[in-house]
Formats: sequence, C-alpha cells, structure tokens
Amino acid sequence: WKMSCWILVMSDYFARWQIALASLLRQSGLSKGQAQRRAEDALLTIQGELVLARARNDAGIFRRALSDLTVRLLAPPVQGSG
Repeated sequence: WKMSCWILVMSDYFARWQIALASLLRQSGLSKGQAQRRAEDALLTIQGELVLARARNDAGIFRRALSDLTVRLLAPPVQGSG
C-alpha cells in the first residue's frame, strides 16, 4: 500500500507542476499543444539533468541544461503546430 500511495503522490506532484508550466506558457501565446509539450520537455530536462549532474558530481551539467531549457521555453510559437 505504501508504494502505491507514494506513486500517486509523485504522479500528482508532476501533473500539477506540468499543468502550472503549461498554463504560464499558454499565457505567453503558445497553443495548448505546444505549451503542454514544452512543459513536458521542461520536466524531462530538469529531472534528467538533476539525476545526471548528481551522478557525475557536476553542477555545471544542470546549469547548462537550465540555460538551454530557458531558450527553448521562451522561443516564439511554432506556426501550424498545435
């Protein structure tokens, strides 16, 4: 039971984070689909780079990933993609 409860808590945590990011991205003019994809990309990037940076004991990995992510998140909307 404890494991399934933990999974539900983590699932809810990531879902709320993604919804919040997508909402902000929608306010910047992205379509719903683009906002959802960019929010998902942000979560994947952040979580993946946290793991890699920790495993490699190199905070620079995470800083570089955040810099690249910022550029991707703030890029203009892609026309015809939605």
